[in-house]
Amino acid sequence: MHPTSPRLSLKIGLALCVLATPIPHLPAAVPDPASPDVQETTVYQLPDRLLKVQRVTEQTLPILPPPPAPVAALAHPPTPEWLARRAARQASRWLSLGGTVYLAATGPARSRVTYHVSGGTPVVFWSSIDWNLLAGSSRFVTPEGTTYHLLQMVSSVDLAKTSARYAKRGLTYTPPVIPAFATGAATYQIVSGAPSPAMLADLDALHAYHDREHAALLAAAQQRIAARLAAAAAAKLPQPPPPDILIQHRPMTREELQSRRPASAPTSSPQS
Repeated sequence: MHPTSPRLSLKIGLALCVLATPIPHLPAAVPDPASPDVQETTVYQLPDRLLKVQRVTEQTLPILPPPPAPVAALAHPPTPEWLARRAARQASRWLSLGGTVYLAATGPARSRVTYHVSGGTPVVFWSSIDWNLLAGSSRFVTPEGTTYHLLQMVSSVDLAKTSARYAKRGLTYTPPVIPAFATGAATYQIVSGAPSPAMLADLDALHAYHDREHAALLAAAQQRIAARLAAAAAAKLPQPPPPDILIQHRPMTREELQSRRPASAPTSSPQS
């Protein structure tokens, strides 16, 4: 804690006067009998709450117990089951994806997704699935044991609403050309980029995951929508007042101030 100098006290006082003014019916500094550690309390009225500045006496903090002794590592050899799981575990894959979901008034949603490649050219593809269902997934495991970690950013475009907004401004919205997909299993079409065999395997795994967990993904997406609507409705309700602000400070003693000052270099008297 820095020493409380007259100049610093003046700056603090000016700042508090700018932010707030003392409550008229309370003195600027009064003893607080509720706590013997509080010497005086100054209360300021902010626009939406109170600011209380308290001068307190020196506090004696409790002595913390020593940390526990480190536990020695167990010297048990790995079990055959653990070795089998380790041998069956495949390498993990990290995918960075950004997508836009186009919602039509009639027909299923279609997604235009970009597969970002570190240091390479991204791969853009159209997908037959609603990528909003995958937006809440950050990790999944294939039946073969490969773990996928997903970093995604997904947005949605309502084609009918977007066309209406353009029309109000006298403009014409030209939607992207969405390819036709057959009904059935989820699939995709490459738009640009040269995906490697490993990247194509990633896209196959993503679409297979969608088909395999479609019911769970749909339920999770509906829960996210419901939670978002509930949060928006709660934000419109009257909010409780914010809590008061409490600042406690303790002036430094002369001994503390002297102990923290750097030792001055000895000065030599001029030679006559």
